[in-house]
Amino acid sequence: MKDLKPVHIQKFYDSLYAKGLNGNSILHYHANIRKALDTAMKLDIIPTNPADKIERPKKNQFIGDHYTLEELQLLFEKSKNDPLELVILIASFYGLRRSEVLGLKWSAFDFTNNTITINHKIVETNEFV
Repeated sequence: MKDLKPVHIQKFYDSLYAKGLNGNSILHYHANIRKALDTAMKLDIIPTNPADKIERPKKNQFIGDHYTLEELQLLFEKSKNDPLELVILIASFYGLRRSEVLGLKWSAFDFTNNTITINHKIVETNEFV
């Protein structure tokens, strides 16, 4: 770890950009690397944090997009009788994210007041419990 230089971290970030990752994703790597190296510095494993000496990756601005009426009609036509048809309809009509639709439970639906409450969402992970 003592041989780690800012140039090594920058080359790693450059390789992530080359793989197609955007600044937002690389920013997460940067935060984790910087925090780990801060801990190593506090434990006197390294004298300085090399991540502090490189330029922080730039965050990309999110620009939302939406389906046109024609695209929605085609989507509904193609998903007719598909097992995910209801999921597609709910997501389309209420603007829910995939994680929010998949996290819906019957208790989220209030048929008396005609409301849906988003209390849960599903997140993807590579960890096993």
